[in-house]
Amino acid sequence: MERTISKELVVMLEKICTDVDDSPLFWREFYSWCIISYRKDRVNRFSISELGKFLLKRNIENTKEIIVAYIHILYSLAMYEGEEIYGEGFVI
Repeated sequence: MERTISKELVVMLEKICTDVDDSPLFWREFYSWCIISYRKDRVNRFSISELGKFLLKRNIENTKEIIVAYIHILYSLAMYEGEEIYGEGFVI
């Protein structure tokens, strides 16, 4: 599937990635970004591989940790909303 990532998500993530650390402020901004991402249609949000490419291109050291958090947050939100995950259900 060809994705057209929301400009809003790209701009927000670029801002978040200017100061990536393990502080509560970073994670709070990232969690907010994940919630906004979840509300976008699948075609307009980052896939896991696209998020990885985005972060690696910017030499983000904790790329793996951020990707794992993204996966868990979006699946948790889907479950909270009553959606099935995996199989025919919600897909990041």
